[in-house]
Amino acid sequence: MIQELKTYYYANGISAFGFRCHFANSCRLFCHNFVEAKEAYVGSEYEKKYDKKKSTLPRILFFSSDPGGGDPNPQTRTIEATRHYEENDCNPESLPRNGHWYHTHHLAWIFLKKFDPNLRFKDICPYFAHTNSAKCCEDYNQRRQSAARLFENCRGYIPGEIQILDPDIMITQGAYAKWAIEYGFSQSTTPIEIDPACDHCNYHLIQMNGKEVLWFAPYHPNQQSGLYNSRSVPCFDTWAEEAYRRLG
Repeated sequence: MIQELKTYYYANGISAFGFRCHFANSCRLFCHNFVEAKEAYVGSEYEKKYDKKKSTLPRILFFSSDPGGGDPNPQTRTIEATRHYEENDCNPESLPRNGHWYHTHHLAWIFLKKFDPNLRFKDICPYFAHTNSAKCCEDYNQRRQSAARLFENCRGYIPGEIQILDPDIMITQGAYAKWAIEYGFSQSTTPIEIDPACDHCNYHLIQMNGKEVLWFAPYHPNQQSGLYNSRSVPCFDTWAEEAYRRLG
């Protein structure tokens, strides 16, 4: 999977090294703090294909907006660098409780502990993957969300990347991520209604790589309403139960 991803990034000019995206001039427009593409985070356990008999867990992919910040040094934006940081230096229990990255870890744990009740929150890091619907960011100093043109320019890269990542469960974070999936998989997406009285807990199935992928679309954690607002929280256990019912 890792080599296939790296080949895909390089072939499309969106790798951390060898960046040559043909949209780059458009994306850099009026931007003085542009940081080139960041590659996906792919946990070492995520690479293992889901197989109940082999006690491997479902692949859960988080698909967010733009990187929001980044080091101009491409060495820090590779798949290898993000994995090394996440699995060696990042302790999810010490992350800021109101931060995007803590919420991402926590939601991965809510889902996957249904499949392995012994899975501890502090051990969740290797079991998920994360990528962005805009590969570059344009304001790494102030960490503001990038302009719409970055998301528009990147949307053609998304389906190929996600098919390589081959998730069993996908969670989009924010409107641009949701929009990219709607654009890229419009012909293979089926809405699933859980509760007619609770439409914000409904989800979709996507036909991908010969299987059904469960797609859930909460708010982005950094929105004012937040991932953990009063409407979203009741959905988490419902979604996790639904994922276990379909995949467990």
